[in-house]
Amino acid sequence: MTHLVRRLTASVFSAAVVSALSLGFLAASAPAGPFTNGNLVVEQLTGTSGSATPINVVEYTTTGSTVQTIAFPSSGANQQTDSASATSNGYLNTYNGYLSVPGQNLPVGTASAAASNTKVNSILDTSGSVVTRTLFPTSGVMPFTGNNYRSSIATTGSTFYAAGTGSSNSGGIWYNDGTSFIQVSATGAGLVNNMRNVEIYNNQLYFSSSSGAFLGVSSLGTGLPTTAGQSATLQIDLGTNGSPYGFVMFDTNADNVLDRAYVADDRTNALTAGINRFDFSSGAWSRTSAFRFDTTS
Repeated sequence: MTHLVRRLTASVFSAAVVSALSLGFLAASAPAGPFTNGNLVVEQLTGTSGSATPINVVEYTTTGSTVQTIAFPSSGANQQTDSASATSNGYLNTYNGYLSVPGQNLPVGTASAAASNTKVNSILDTSGSVVTRTLFPTSGVMPFTGNNYRSSIATTGSTFYAAGTGSSNSGGIWYNDGTSFIQVSATGAGLVNNMRNVEIYNNQLYFSSSSGAFLGVSSLGTGLPTTAGQSATLQIDLGTNGSPYGFVMFDTNADNVLDRAYVADDRTNALTAGINRFDFSSGAWSRTSAFRFDTTS
């Protein structure tokens, strides 16, 4: 029996239509079509290999019907692939009318893709077209040096946050301002350098982690920070051995305060594995229920 759950939803494209210049290189089969408000988009990697694997972004209706599949180039100047065995990689996040897709600038079949220093991020708008493709530096101080680039979220058509793991001078959360990368998360002993999913809710930056004292969902800085040295604050504590990945947060009564969250946890603990619901009351988050998805072999 397994309780393995990591990606809590993928991304619901619910922002207003934006206007941006398309680079037009996602033409592997048919041209991409506009995303539909409220639909679900997921990343599809076929196989279990650690080698570079083709990335497909698939749009589904809420009833599970496939709307379209956007295939990223798997070779050439605009290639973007990822490791199919790196289960903490490949989170798709939407914000402000943009979909952000992390990956590797590697041709299909390249070994040990997740650890490669060839990272790349693509930002799509609601037309389904790539508006910005950003290559990470390949020398000097590099985000996530020799390690996993896990998730990203765009704030505009050319700016985004990136989350992953690495040493104190390469891990954590980085911000790309359209020109350069800034390590916005604080570094040093005792601070978190190993992050998983990065999200924005109520104009505040959040991330999930299973590292050090940050076993749950934390906020970083105030609002959407763009300068170095931002401190993390644990908001939703999953406790000992907590292993959070994807998460969503809601303001259920429209009072501008987040009061409900669902967090995917891949522990095998029967009480806390699966999707955990947390509710905010009297200034604190508390687990109120957990939903497990069990399979028996």
